[in-house]
Amino acid sequence: MAKQAGIAFLGEPLLEIAATAPDQYALGVAGDVLNTAVAVAQLGVPSFLATAVGEAEQDQRFFDGASQFGVSTELIERDSNHQAGLYLINNSPAGERTFFYWRNDSAAKHLFASRHRLQLLLAKVQNLQSLYVSGITLSLLNETTRELFFGWVSHFRQSGGTLFYDNNYRARLWSSAQEYQSVNREMLKHTDIFLPSLEDVISSGEAGDECEARQLIRDSGVAEIIIKNGTRPMTVCEGEREYDIPVVAKASVVDTTGAGDGFNGGYLAARGAGLGVLEAAKVGMRVSAEVVCHKGAILPLPVWQNLKQELL
Repeated sequence: MAKQAGIAFLGEPLLEIAATAPDQYALGVAGDVLNTAVAVAQLGVPSFLATAVGEAEQDQRFFDGASQFGVSTELIERDSNHQAGLYLINNSPAGERTFFYWRNDSAAKHLFASRHRLQLLLAKVQNLQSLYVSGITLSLLNETTRELFFGWVSHFRQSGGTLFYDNNYRARLWSSAQEYQSVNREMLKHTDIFLPSLEDVISSGEAGDECEARQLIRDSGVAEIIIKNGTRPMTVCEGEREYDIPVVAKASVVDTTGAGDGFNGGYLAARGAGLGVLEAAKVGMRVSAEVVCHKGAILPLPVWQNLKQELL
């Protein structure tokens, strides 16, 4: 049976509080998988957010926001007992961000902790061509649901599915760095396109320095890898071939939130449109360069409209 075109984004969306001026804030929606899903959808690839949110008024923002940006909401479960998680962004004068989270009792966390509920959600994802997960997605799983997930992923790929993975490490979401490292190694066995950042590899304790981190990533066994390195050149690995690409940068950096997610979305959309790895990396960098010029993780619709005309 042929799979349906599109990418399911499995993870946790969050309500976002972002400063717009001193002591003034705006409420929006974000979260690493949603940020990436929006970028992919806005660049023309069918995208499905697979998660759970609450039934409160603010949780409706995920349905409204996702729909506004072209992301399907048909795989979002409603939870009458829990609400969506929340995070606050603080930015330095240079635009670097610091996050404060309230997500320990979120609807998504309860979904990923329930074997039965997760099994039902994955059954719906099974018919799609591709799945996107991040290190944050994996942190939501417990020992029981982790076993279920990896067993399902193996079957998903055997049936023709493709898996995209960003290591996205957040120390506070794991009981230990060793737990993350073990889960990350298992995830890489099932990954078709790996989108790591050197910062995450080093901060997780997997490598002591940049050189060691690069070698660890190269040895992961994944055929297609894009190594992100902040504002420094990124490395694209395709089989035995390897390329370094200078990062497209803009002078007016306002907020670096979502820069990596924007890159991932641009890259995957470009690959889905048939572009090669080098051309796709340039699309991803262009999206990322635009994201950091705006407050919050998701670009406004008018900006996306201009990017679509420019890029694809």
